[in-house]
Amino acid sequence: MSNKLHEGHRGRMKERFYTEGIDAFDNHQLLELMLFYVYPQRDTNELAHKYINEFGGFENLFDATAQEIQARCGVTLNVATYISLISHIAKRYIHSRANTDLRVNKDLFKSVNSAGNYIKTIFLDKVDEEFYIICLNAQRRHIRNIQMAAGSISGIDVSPRRVVEEAIKFRASGIILAHNHPSGELKPSKADVETTITIRNALEVVEIELLDHFIVSGDKFYSFTANKRISSLYEN
Repeated sequence: MSNKLHEGHRGRMKERFYTEGIDAFDNHQLLELMLFYVYPQRDTNELAHKYINEFGGFENLFDATAQEIQARCGVTLNVATYISLISHIAKRYIHSRANTDLRVNKDLFKSVNSAGNYIKTIFLDKVDEEFYIICLNAQRRHIRNIQMAAGSISGIDVSPRRVVEEAIKFRASGIILAHNHPSGELKPSKADVETTITIRNALEVVEIELLDHFIVSGDKFYSFTANKRISSLYEN
């Protein structure tokens, strides 16, 4: 591609981004556009296809470490770091956006969808299974997220007594349970159901409501309340 054609193509790509936005681009075109800023003269379309194919997918490339990208794509560490930074910045943005929503959205925990969308952000960068409680006050406003356990939920002991102690400590009126399934399976296991029932019964003794239990996998979630595993306590 001549320099004139090369510059014209880049100009058209940028103008398309300005006028049509990100949804107008395929994944490899987005990477091509990004690579304009590290390769001033090269055909980045070809490179974008090469890098994505090397990792078997757009998301796999951006989840890789800088060292992995450098070794497998044959690029400098600076280029690899640039590519690797994207997902970290995106995750930081999502966490920051979610924390802002906690402060300003009074209704965040008053529906299954808004609660689930927030809770997904807790597990955004988690590769192991983790179990949290989300403490809420009587107005369903957020108090605190507390990690209760890490590892496999079927292989660790989530102590109902500790859940109650933490809920009392932070003066929670209600709590939401949440854990992730890195395997991709959203359906609750037998252990998930038994843990939920045991914790609910323990909370009832001290008059603290169990509002829901969410299972998160990737960008999806399963709600015990929405699936009638727990009586709905959300506001309509």
